[in-house]
Amino acid sequence: MITKQIYYKVCEHKFYNLYSACDFAASFFCHEPVKFYFNDEKFQSYNWQSEPETSFKELMIKRALQIREKYKKIILFFSGGTDSWLMYKIFRDLKIKIDEIVIGYHNDNFPGAYGYSNQIVKWMHKHHYDNDTKITPVDRLFFAKNYIQQKWRNSNFIFDEKSISGHPFFSLTSDANELNKKFQEHYKEKWCMILGAEKPYVVCRKGEWYATHLDKQYNHMMALDNCEFFYISEDLPDLHIKQHHMIKNFFKQKLKIESDWDSGSWCNNSMNYYMFANACGREDELLSGASYVQKTFTRSVAKSFESKHGNVWNLINDFSPDYVKAITNFEVSEKTKNYMERFHFTNFRSNNKLSYSTNGLYSMLHYLGR
Repeated sequence: MITKQIYYKVCEHKFYNLYSACDFAASFFCHEPVKFYFNDEKFQSYNWQSEPETSFKELMIKRALQIREKYKKIILFFSGGTDSWLMYKIFRDLKIKIDEIVIGYHNDNFPGAYGYSNQIVKWMHKHHYDNDTKITPVDRLFFAKNYIQQKWRNSNFIFDEKSISGHPFFSLTSDANELNKKFQEHYKEKWCMILGAEKPYVVCRKGEWYATHLDKQYNHMMALDNCEFFYISEDLPDLHIKQHHMIKNFFKQKLKIESDWDSGSWCNNSMNYYMFANACGREDELLSGASYVQKTFTRSVAKSFESKHGNVWNLINDFSPDYVKAITNFEVSEKTKNYMERFHFTNFRSNNKLSYSTNGLYSMLHYLGR
């Protein structure tokens, strides 16, 4: 599974957690930066420069059938955003059996809850095409308080080998290992969780176009067991490559982009985000506007909370003081601070705590052509 091939590496040591990688590098005085790898060994062998002739829809159909044939049980993670909605519609239109659908939601009074409205759960119960499918709603905040915080009581949790999300409000994929344990107990046959990951990441440098991957999109999904990305797979690389060319063609032809540009900085507001989503085949979503809120969830929570109550760190501290303690201790570590400054990993917030660079880390660049 591709999640096992997404990792950080420094001084010949592999990590699935950037905090651990930086702390190791600082402790052993490594003279090289942490690097991000996204299945590079396999991906560099593909022909990225030629756009696959098969249509995007045909490739999605092939991918859905491929997953169903590969596993006895499939569990689809659904948010109703542009990625999972399109993925779900392919299964629905083909009447492919989904054994379980997991939907994370927030109660309506939670800051930023719109992106994860329980209306999505109600819709699925009413409209899903197969009565035999188990629909599992998960209250994200309740799950975090009752499961994730148990781990946070030890402040060393931040250095856990498996991935963490980097913020305490929990998403289903940010600690899917907890759900994975429950699925392991229930499903004895060959099974997988299907995530709607991920839209392509494209950069343009002096008229040359490249595909790459940004660690911040995946650092909460690394090393997940029994996990399949729908849009990225070694089983069907053409689906992933096709989307990069769709983005390249759209922005090159429609907007005449020829100078330095990257898709991450482009998607900095809702209008641009949906233009980008449409360009790579995501035409709509279940709840209008929800997808952009999901992608900017942490900022949405902070903005909503601060408009009413003040600094969002007060909310975080009340919710999980152990989380704040771990983050703070890590960020003020002199050895780690010096290492991260040396290799330009950091920005400084007003309170002088460290945070990772807004840009994140790129994996290998794959040439798409001019």
